[in-house]
Amino acid sequence: MKWKQALADYNLTEETISIGLKKKIQEYYGIKAGVDELKDSINDESTPEEELEDLQNELADLEDSLEEYDIKLVRAIEVYDKNKDKYAELSKNLGKGRPKKNPTPQVVDNQNNNPAPTPTPTPTPTPQGNEPSGDGGEKKKKGFGYFALAIAIGVISLGAVSLFKNND
Repeated sequence: MKWKQALADYNLTEETISIGLKKKIQEYYGIKAGVDELKDSINDESTPEEELEDLQNELADLEDSLEEYDIKLVRAIEVYDKNKDKYAELSKNLGKGRPKKNPTPQVVDNQNNNPAPTPTPTPTPTPQGNEPSGDGGEKKKKGFGYFALAIAIGVISLGAVSLFKNND
C-alpha cells in the first residue's frame, strides 16, 4: 500500500484528509476486500476445477486494478497536499455564500463611532370622506375602469361587425 506511505510522508492521517480522499480510500478497501474474498474462494477445496481458472484470471485482473488504484490514490494525496491550503481557504468561504452579481459598494465610516439617531415616526393622516382608503378602494376603481373599457370596446366591435354584415 503505497498510499499509506504517501500519507506518512506528507504528515497526514486518514482522519485529516478531505472527504473525497476518504471515499477513494474506502473504494480501495472495497477492491482489497474483493481480492481477499477471491483468494479465499480459490484456496477453498470445494471450488470446481472449471471455475478455478476463471477465478485466477479475475484475481489477476483485480490485483492489477488494485495496483493502479493505489498509484492513483498516491497521486491524489500528492495533489491534496500541494493544494490543501487553497482547499482550506475555499472551505472557509463556503459558509459565506455566493457574492451578489452587482454588489453595491458599501461605504464604511470607522471615524464616527457614535450611534446614529433613530428617526421619529411621523403620524399618518386618517382617511376622510371620499378619499381612497388604504384597504384597496382605489384598486377597485381601477379594476372597474378596465372592465368598463373592455365592455365598450366589445360593443363597438360588435356594432362594426353588424354594419359590415348588413351592407353585403
